[in-house]
Amino acid sequence: MDKAPRYMKEYASSIKKSAEAYKKRFNHENDDPWNETIESAEKIVKNYERGLITDREAMRMLTELSY
Repeated sequence: MDKAPRYMKEYASSIKKSAEAYKKRFNHENDDPWNETIESAEKIVKNYERGLITDREAMRMLTELSY
C-alpha cells in the first residue's frame, strides 16, 4: 500500500469542504449529488493507496468531480 501524496489528500479535502459548503448553501434540500462527490473523492484516494490506480489517474479523476 502506498501513502497518498500530500497534494492529493489536500485536493480531495478541498473538494469535500466545497461539497459540504454547497449542502449548507442549498439548505440540505438535495444532498445526494454532494454526498456522492464526497464519497467519490474518498474512494479515489483509497484506490490510489491500495495501488489500483496511478497518481495521474487519481488526480485526473479528482479534477473531473463536480463541486
